Amino acid sequence: MSTDDDASPPPWVTRTGGYRVTPLDGSTIRVSARDLFSDTAAGLSADPREHVLVVIHGAGQGATLLVGAGAVSIGRAPPADLILPDARVSRAHCEVRLAGDQLEVIDRGSTNGTYVGSVRVHGSALLPRDEVLRVGDHLLRHRYWTRHELEEWQRLNLPEPVHEVRIDIDEQRRREDVERITRSPYFDDIVTEIDRLRLHDEG
Repeated sequence: MSTDDDASPPPWVTRTGGYRVTPLDGSTIRVSARDLFSDTAAGLSADPREHVLVVIHGAGQGATLLVGAGAVSIGRAPPADLILPDARVSRAHCEVRLAGDQLEVIDRGSTNGTYVGSVRVHGSALLPRDEVLRVGDHLLRHRYWTRHELEEWQRLNLPEPVHEVRIDIDEQRRREDVERITRSPYFDDIVTEIDRLRLHDEG
C-alpha cells in the first residue's frame, strides 16, 4: 500500500528547487526568491560556497565581507576588517566567525549594541543564513554564495567609481587667444554682419 509521500504529484503540482509549489489558480504559481535560490537547492551546485556578510543598509551599503576560517572584525576604524563609517559603531564593535553552517557573532563591548534580527547580542549569538545583523545604523545580511554570485551582486550594487578630472586653464594664454581673435581683420566684418541681421529682424 502506497503512502501519500510515495504517490506521484498531480500534474498541477510543480517541484522547484526541492519545494512543492501549488498554483493559486489554473495557470499561476507563486514562489518566493528563497524557494528558487534556497541554500538547499544551492548546495547542489558544484561551485564552492562561502559565507558572506553584505551591507544592505547604511553609509557603507554595497560593502561585503567574506567569513573564512578565522574570525573577522567589524568596527568604525582600523584594524577592523570591515570599517563602517557610522558614529553609532564602536571602534572595535563585534567579531564574526564560522560556527558549523552558521555564523557566530561576538559583541566586543560595543556602546550601542549588536543585534541579530531584533534581538540584542549579549556575549555571543548565532547568525543563521539570510538573517540580518545590525551594527549601529548599518544592516548586514548573511549570505551563502558562490564566488560568481558575489561578483555579480557587487557588479549590480556597488556604486561606479567617480574619477575627478582637473583641467588647468592657462589664463594668460586664454587672454592672448581672445585678443588674437578680436584683432583679426575679419572680426569687425562678422560683428557688423551680426548687427545688420539683428536690426533687420527687429525691423
